[in-house]
Amino acid sequence: MVGSGFPSSTTRVRVVDPATATPCEPGRVGEIWIDGPCVALGYRERPRATEETFRARIAGERGTTTYLRTGDLGFLHEGELFVAGRVKDVTIRNGRNFYPQDIELSAESSVPGLRPNRAAAFSVDDGERERLIVVVETDGRVLRRAGAEGVREAVRAAVHDGQRLLTDEVVVVRRGALPRTTSGKVRRQTCRKLYAEGEPGALAD
Repeated sequence: MVGSGFPSSTTRVRVVDPATATPCEPGRVGEIWIDGPCVALGYRERPRATEETFRARIAGERGTTTYLRTGDLGFLHEGELFVAGRVKDVTIRNGRNFYPQDIELSAESSVPGLRPNRAAAFSVDDGERERLIVVVETDGRVLRRAGAEGVREAVRAAVHDGQRLLTDEVVVVRRGALPRTTSGKVRRQTCRKLYAEGEPGALAD
């Protein structure tokens, strides 16, 4: 993982457990909170959202210092900041956090021929619990060799072996179906939205 650098002398960076608002130990992943002249005052005409996002306080600390909750996950190592993802992308099972990058790496390694940056892992709430969905892009060669059901089984097995996590559904889509940013990163939140709307992409099978 590549570091993002060191905070400037006028900016304070804290890594905080997003559920308890308590500071994380160095090296532990938490939500990145910042304070300094670079932080805006808040949202225009949105006082509640401003209070929640721009005026967060560390639990148990006295004083008037408030922080911006960035929504990013990361950790500090020897003073350098490392960004690990987004809070809303994390899957929580039995009190444990599972990061989509790890799940996607397992999925992409499950079948020969699947390429890096060709999977999206996200959770959806079905009204009773959160379900883990993994979408993988593939092409004709992989499908001819393994079949769509074979890909699904291999992804489930790889995620279970790598994360000890059960995948509720594996969606196989054609190459190029996953929405991406201009820099080529998979847009997980858009994938989640498309899945919820019943449009995860052109199914490979």
